[in-house]
Amino acid sequence: MPEYKYINRSYLLTTLFFSLLCSICLIICGTVTWQTTILEEALSETKMWQRNLGLLICLLAIVGAISFESGSRGLSWLYVFCTIALALVAFVHAKTDTDEGEETFLKTQLLLKRYFKNYEHKNFTKIVINFQTRMRCCGLHDKKEMARGEQCTYIQGCCHWKVSNCTDEDVYEEPCFDKAEHVIYLLRLCAALAIITGVVQLLVLLVLFFGGIKYVYHLMFPPGGPIIDNK
Repeated sequence: MPEYKYINRSYLLTTLFFSLLCSICLIICGTVTWQTTILEEALSETKMWQRNLGLLICLLAIVGAISFESGSRGLSWLYVFCTIALALVAFVHAKTDTDEGEETFLKTQLLLKRYFKNYEHKNFTKIVINFQTRMRCCGLHDKKEMARGEQCTYIQGCCHWKVSNCTDEDVYEEPCFDKAEHVIYLLRLCAALAIITGVVQLLVLLVLFFGGIKYVYHLMFPPGGPIIDNK
């Protein structure tokens, strides 16, 4: 491991900062509620992966900063190996999100059927209303599924929240079953964030690699020239 004096300080601190920034984004995405309870349940495994990956990268960035300031070779090597490992994990995670898109899409459809079929149940009503409000849709397959009585009024969530009496004039026309594809966009966003995180980790390694080249060059061609023994 080269001494840190051969590594550009500003480059390394900048890449460490972006690494820390990516980890914070991953932690936030893995912690906050994703639009609706149904989508969050469908993407629960992805959220867990993002949160854990973010925590590990955050910890690694701190280790990298400490090793840089202390000049510890042991911490430096630990940082390098862990950075390589987490970069690979980030890329694998991105590929997994992409490959499991169809499976997550079907899971979302099953969840929609379950909640909307039993939307009158007290535990499901709020979830269905929240999904309709956030996704701007009404009913699973048709808005008429949510109609009440003969006056063509609809349950809460089928119209904008400011509308007190939801009628045909204000009701959302699109069925909620079609909104299941929204989960694909969220998965692509997760994959993109994982790829960016992996690239940032590789940039850190690139900075360290060029520092290593400068270190080897210094050993081969010292500033004062080769040392000649005249004895």
